[in-house]
Amino acid sequence: MKIRVTPFVLEIHLPVVLRLAGTLGFGFLLVLCGTGLTQYASANKSIQNRFYDNTNTLIGYYWTGTQEQIISIDTTTGITSVVAHLDLQWVTSSGFAVDSANHKAYLAGRKDDETFWRLYEIDLLTGNAISTTVLADMINLGFDTYASPAPPLTPTPTSTIPAGTPTATPQPPTLTHLRPDRGRSDLPNEVYLYGSLFAAGATASLYSTEEYPLSTLFVDSTRLKAFIPADLPAGTYTARVVNPDGAAATLDNAYTSFDAANDDLHAHSYELWSDPMAVRAGDTATTLGLVVHRQGGKTPTPVTVHFYNGNPNQGGTWIGEGSIALLSPRQSQSTSAVTWIPPAPATYDLFAVIDPNNQFAESLETNNLISRTLSVLPPAADRIAPRVASFTIGDGSGLVTAPQVLLNVSAEDPIPGSGVASLFFQEFEYSQGAGQWVPTQDSGWLTYTTGTLNFPWTLSPNAGMKYIDAWAADAAGNVSVYPFHRLVTYNPPFDSVALNQTRIYRYEVPAQTRLNVRVEPISGDPDLYIWPPDTSAPPFVSNLPGTQVEQLSLQVDSPGTYQVEVYGYSAAEYQLSVTWTPAQTTLAHLPEIRVDADKPLPTAPAVASVALPPTRFAIAAPAATDLTTPSEPTEPPTSTIYLPAVAR
Repeated sequence: MKIRVTPFVLEIHLPVVLRLAGTLGFGFLLVLCGTGLTQYASANKSIQNRFYDNTNTLIGYYWTGTQEQIISIDTTTGITSVVAHLDLQWVTSSGFAVDSANHKAYLAGRKDDETFWRLYEIDLLTGNAISTTVLADMINLGFDTYASPAPPLTPTPTSTIPAGTPTATPQPPTLTHLRPDRGRSDLPNEVYLYGSLFAAGATASLYSTEEYPLSTLFVDSTRLKAFIPADLPAGTYTARVVNPDGAAATLDNAYTSFDAANDDLHAHSYELWSDPMAVRAGDTATTLGLVVHRQGGKTPTPVTVHFYNGNPNQGGTWIGEGSIALLSPRQSQSTSAVTWIPPAPATYDLFAVIDPNNQFAESLETNNLISRTLSVLPPAADRIAPRVASFTIGDGSGLVTAPQVLLNVSAEDPIPGSGVASLFFQEFEYSQGAGQWVPTQDSGWLTYTTGTLNFPWTLSPNAGMKYIDAWAADAAGNVSVYPFHRLVTYNPPFDSVALNQTRIYRYEVPAQTRLNVRVEPISGDPDLYIWPPDTSAPPFVSNLPGTQVEQLSLQVDSPGTYQVEVYGYSAAEYQLSVTWTPAQTTLAHLPEIRVDADKPLPTAPAVASVALPPTRFAIAAPAATDLTTPSEPTEPPTSTIYLPAVAR
């Protein structure tokens, strides 16, 4: 299929000759569906038992007076069915086209509260408007649809499958975990679902006593993104993923919605850390710890964690006790280090029990047992860990407008080391709904030659602030003590926020510049707040009512990190522009007062502007197959010191 959009015409080339258009009722335009059988799902994600072919089904759009719908008409029976309920309100339409081969519909129109036209691409399998593109100069203009001539018909081969042979059952997907796996019930949350064999058009839902369909984005065959709206009742939910062919996967206890007033302690397996990361048998310096999160509460409280080799409920061996002197409400902190001497090279199942004596009143007591698997290496002469010396993303500015970036890393292994052999990348996002940093994807261990120069990386689809961490390992298996954090902020051409949702952007702005930020609403009321490097200072504010443009221009005298937050005073779509220019330039005609007195101001940022992903993070040491083609060991850095000569 080829699509070309101009100010005057949309062309869709399909292998079917078609030209049919008419109006019914509220501006209903019909297009004949292409060849083949397709099973579509309605917006509530339940599979409908109706099929569309090229002989008796018409597909089009229909305005009910309150909602835009994609509907079908069976020309043999006259029965009208709803294929999808679209999340579009008050749309003036100028054209409609269907690509039935790829299960897509295209609708050009203008919302009554907007001055420009948009092209909506609608996934007919899910009912989602999967993209909206602002069109240039489309006011009062329509487009037509046509197809190239159909190819000559070829005879259908005769089936050689014996009658009665059973058809193949679709291979079901697997669902392993969600990140984040929890969120406040009063805030929206964006989560990733991980597994295998996800198909384009797969949909996700949460259910307990009833099912809650989620707006779902297909990322790849191992990951989906889903949006969980606010006001999901507090409780623990099973997650379900359904592919377009009906094959499904479920995961019990997959997601917890919690009341912000309730108190709870919890952690994740990737937060059960070891130091060093590559543990060796008999090493008396090995320590363990756990990063513990507290979701609520009112006053700081001490926390105790017990560590075991093996499941303590099945006879695991006691290792020791770690503690946190005082853990404040809605904060995270690591326990004190606990010494562990692994007896031999082997694979160990390590466990941590939070609040083992139940001294802490929690709303959920079933999430206090944390475990991970750790492979212990044999002793080695090389015990010096390498380090990542430099790490850049893209052009190094930290600002990108497309998710595809290139990573460049250099690492060093001091003499007499065995040489840098492999690299590991981990991407983090901050989840406002969960109130914590979330690892969204990793590279696995890469050979150093593969990962060091222009390694291609596609950022996770959420816009805003992200960090990518880089670790290095040498040929002996030693892993760098700390990762190299690198900030990158993804600013796509368009973004959106839900009601009470905040999108966080973070920029490292050089000195003697002027930071210019502009939020242009497409719909709704997005507000702009900029938090300066001084964490005690209030934000700069532009929160005018309605669809007025929000903009701020700040003088930056010293280099620092500025956090830009776009807050959904209502659900909103917007364009964000961020630039910094030489300090002598200014934005012209900025009003002096850009604060709506009727709107409450935030007392703190969505996350502290100095907050970073955890440095204590559990990743498996590289396997022997990852430790190939090491770089040469490097001389440790040296400095020359000049002392004054003294004559006696």
